[in-house]
Amino acid sequence: MKLRPVGSNQTELTIKGSIILFSYQTPVAVIGVGGNYKTDKWFSQTTTRHINSFFKGLETPKEIPHYAIVNYIDCIDPNLNYPKFDEEYWEAVI
Repeated sequence: MKLRPVGSNQTELTIKGSIILFSYQTPVAVIGVGGNYKTDKWFSQTTTRHINSFFKGLETPKEIPHYAIVNYIDCIDPNLNYPKFDEEYWEAVI
């Protein structure tokens, strides 16, 4: 697991080959093993810019329910046990 600030109010968390973008303190997008995903919830123009920058030059992300990204973050425990961020995970959560 790696936490990396990438800009003002932007942080990336890398877990098991997936990168989760936080805008301010909110997880909003994922570059995952099974594809690219972004939240379906609108937060602000700044967060929208963060998301667009995150995916610049990559495949267009699928829009998924915000709770799916939050639930994934909630699955991480102190022993670093967490599910794989892939299509199977999304099918089970959504």
